[in-house]
Amino acid sequence: MAKYTKGKVEALLEEGRVGLGNAQSTPEILALLTSLNYDEAKLQEGHALFKTLDQQNAAQLRLYAQQREATAAFNAARSAANKTYSRHIKITRALLAEEPERLARLGLEGKRANAFGAWLEQARQFYREGLADDGLQAALAEGGLSQEVLRSGQTLAETAAQANSAQESAKGMAQQSTQDRNAAATTFEQWMRKFWKIAEVALSDQPQWMERLGRMERS
Repeated sequence: MAKYTKGKVEALLEEGRVGLGNAQSTPEILALLTSLNYDEAKLQEGHALFKTLDQQNAAQLRLYAQQREATAAFNAARSAANKTYSRHIKITRALLAEEPERLARLGLEGKRANAFGAWLEQARQFYREGLADDGLQAALAEGGLSQEVLRSGQTLAETAAQANSAQESAKGMAQQSTQDRNAAATTFEQWMRKFWKIAEVALSDQPQWMERLGRMERS
């Protein structure tokens, strides 16, 4: 399938608006096209393809805008969750510096992951284990990490997870919309190529009418 830039699609739509619009609204041009079987019904066929492309293009622009919004929401949610999580693990490491077994249980061995999926599993392990053990809860509470505080951090991590899912969904829909738009553009562009070839023959004695359709007369 051919790839289409935003500019190429806009140019193709403009070509359809001017070319088909003026062909249908100019009786003299329509009569000459009709003599070669490009009558009103045939031009309506092209207009239907134009309308499909116009709708697919509008949907693609809308869905990519939604993807950008979803990405911004995810970035904000992850930043908030990571800020809180980072503070919580710093406090925990200070409190349990002499208790490597407990640190291991909380998943605090080694560095924090950069990839969101791996980071999320680390955060989930920390909050899950921290909230599951009364002894750990008591130890963490000494540094201000009460059950309520831990649950708040856990909620932020899950909010980031939900935002990530929404972002991935928006991304998939945007990518599909691009494929749909490109398919519609390919079909319409192929139809217009045939239309222009017919128009050049039908209007060969009236080159100024080709200009009215948006095609400059060749010198």
